[in-house]
Amino acid sequence: MNDFFSEELKIADEKACTARWSCGKNGEYFRCGFCGYKLIVGDKYRIVYTNDIKGAYGNPIVCEKCNDTTQKLRDKWKRKHDKWNKICEMEYWWFVKHLEI
Repeated sequence: MNDFFSEELKIADEKACTARWSCGKNGEYFRCGFCGYKLIVGDKYRIVYTNDIKGAYGNPIVCEKCNDTTQKLRDKWKRKHDKWNKICEMEYWWFVKHLEI
């Protein structure tokens, strides 16, 4: 992997905080994929590569509080996706039936 997916935490700068993440508006989704914290300038973060995990795409941003080993984060991300898919299939199928996820 390259530096983009480094295990080292980076310091969020203005450029990162106002970039277009996850197809949102500039800065809108610069958030931790695990706790939802919206990162601001000076916060520490990293990005975990998960696009190779079937059913757990997305390469989540991770805040300093949620940071852990890469393998633990990848496993946790997969569990989050599995939980979401189960909720969609069972409880909320009606609301997401039209989405191509």
